[in-house]
Amino acid sequence: MPRPNLSGTIQKKDVHEKGGGKFKAKYMAWAKIAQLLNDKAPEWTYCLETDDGNPVWKAPNGTGYLQGYFRNDDGTCTSLFPFSIMNNMNQAIKYESIGAREITDSHRRSLCAASAFFFSLGFELWADEEISDEKIDIVPESQLKQPAKPSKDETIEKIMVLLNSKKKDDEAKQWVAEKAKLYNVTGSGSKLKQMSDVHLQELLRELNNA
Repeated sequence: MPRPNLSGTIQKKDVHEKGGGKFKAKYMAWAKIAQLLNDKAPEWTYCLETDDGNPVWKAPNGTGYLQGYFRNDDGTCTSLFPFSIMNNMNQAIKYESIGAREITDSHRRSLCAASAFFFSLGFELWADEEISDEKIDIVPESQLKQPAKPSKDETIEKIMVLLNSKKKDDEAKQWVAEKAKLYNVTGSGSKLKQMSDVHLQELLRELNNA
């Protein structure tokens, strides 16, 4: 069954801020994300893949992570979504130190991240996009002069430039094919053009960090 696109669902009233100055961050309560999923996509349930009954998987460096996915009522499932179990400093926690509190906290956080990844729900928070509101805001002149965000074609062009500089032709084609499979892109033609803006930005970040 096709996955719903829930971009633009959240509103400014759903978003809160914590911290101050350069440490200021926007966030949404996990319960609000769950409520929106139950309302807009009730046939999809968030689940955790287990390692022989254990929801925590061990990474090569000895830290732990979860593997979440969404299951549809018709039995179809998304691909797995790895999510590191982290402390309040966003540092991965050693496998042996992970307890019930860390698992439940990371489960809620992974729900929010996976909702953005698979359904684009709340992606604006991760991509720092403007969040919709029912009211019309008066935009300051200084904001009107800000440069426009790059178009999809511009993002794809940047990805191709990085691919050509960092990978051989066959490696680049295989890399794109693997990402298309990960994002369930199955149509004919350019795989990159069929991907969402969120997925393209993820590819661009990965290549920049490679």
